Amino acid sequence: MMDNLKGCPEDSVKCEKIGAVLELTKALSLSVDLWNAQNAYFFIKDKLYRTMQKKSESGDASAKKWVEAFRRLGNNLNIKE
Repeated sequence: MMDNLKGCPEDSVKCEKIGAVLELTKALSLSVDLWNAQNAYFFIKDKLYRTMQKKSESGDASAKKWVEAFRRLGNNLNIKE
């Protein structure tokens, strides 16, 4: 799923869906290997996060939605900011 997001990293809906799946796995106490997903997260963060954060701070509503979804995704991947 994260590879799909890497192909279209500005898609906040995909980001939200992946986060929802991760929340579900936690709620069901499923063991999931997050290593590849965490690597994809850092790849996207390095390439896109700063740009989207700046757009969000400038009032871009879609960028704000993306930043919020991306932060939640990072939290669900056990990544500390």
